[in-house]
Amino acid sequence: MALILARHGERQDYADDAWLAAHLQARPWDPPLSAEGRAQAKRLPQAVRSFCQELGLELGAIYSSPMQRCVETATPTSNSELPVIVDPHLGEWLSDSFYKSWACADSNGRWGSGSLPVRPEFAEQVATPAGEWLYGGVGREVYRNTLDRPEELEVAAERVATRLETLFAASPEKAVLAVGHAGTVAAAALRLAGQPVVLPDYSIPFTGVFVLRRTSEGGWESVAFADDRHLRA
Repeated sequence: MALILARHGERQDYADDAWLAAHLQARPWDPPLSAEGRAQAKRLPQAVRSFCQELGLELGAIYSSPMQRCVETATPTSNSELPVIVDPHLGEWLSDSFYKSWACADSNGRWGSGSLPVRPEFAEQVATPAGEWLYGGVGREVYRNTLDRPEELEVAAERVATRLETLFAASPEKAVLAVGHAGTVAAAALRLAGQPVVLPDYSIPFTGVFVLRRTSEGGWESVAFADDRHLRA
């Protein structure tokens, strides 16, 4: 009767300034985890176990955004009985900062780092609905965004929160883990808890954990927000 949400670990392009330039022809928006990110991912099961024990619940399912940094973060918590299930509805917030992080001449991979115009080789891509190319065509009905029609935070929060409700319904007596992105997991956590969808003015830590417990009235209450004690243990 709980949702455990986690941000992915540190991205390789955040640790290596040369990564983006070397991968412009190969999914520059989808970096893997860095070495530090992999270490963070290995500590995430500790946090999941701790919160499951605190709530008196068994982990019933593991879901992930399609981005490889999220799948790699979720994998250490999985096993043969609890595989990672990729769900396109849990994908990245497609704001203009997403596009600017990789599509501009001065982009460096960091959120919103680039300045317009975009590189000529990406001009057609950023003008095409993201669902046509972002996740291998899976999610056409979800992502109709382009650089000129970016996804609003409220829309992203509703998208992820609604999907989390659906995923939770499949394991209603257990805890469900979902690994996603800083903006989407924070915004969805706020939406589910009935709070204004306004991102905090501090950086959400890599593998930061958000925990929501089902109330007797059928709503959600926040148990943890961007918790990172597993990284400091």
